[in-house]
Amino acid sequence: MEALLNGYLDGTVAPADFVVRYRIGNSFSGETGLDLHGDGTYDAFSTATAGRQRRSYRGQLSIDEVQALVRALHEARIWEARHVRSKPREDDPLASLSVAADGRDATVILWVSEIGRVPPFAAAQDAVLDVIRRISGGRVLESGR
Repeated sequence: MEALLNGYLDGTVAPADFVVRYRIGNSFSGETGLDLHGDGTYDAFSTATAGRQRRSYRGQLSIDEVQALVRALHEARIWEARHVRSKPREDDPLASLSVAADGRDATVILWVSEIGRVPPFAAAQDAVLDVIRRISGGRVLESGR
């Protein structure tokens, strides 16, 4: 993951080939997701909204905004995030953050209850949720749990 993030930031990975994906939750607890491409195009959705209505968002961010998020993921050292337990708690949904480019993919997956105990994931998640809240105009209420 570190190499993919560095490649995007140093220009050796083409923006159109780069994507950050974030997912949290399930149909019971609520779901939120973001696919953000290096060229700024995005698709996002969430049921963590007022009335738990599913809302979807599609649009374009500036390259500067994408680079800021990628730098935040790099500074958080997201690739160092690891499970702190061997199995989930009951009704413990997943949270994942992945980066893909040039046919390569790197993913970090935690159970939601672990996030607060894994600083690299928590910091990266904060940066991603800031983007999701901004593009939704504050309609997505996802807390990261």
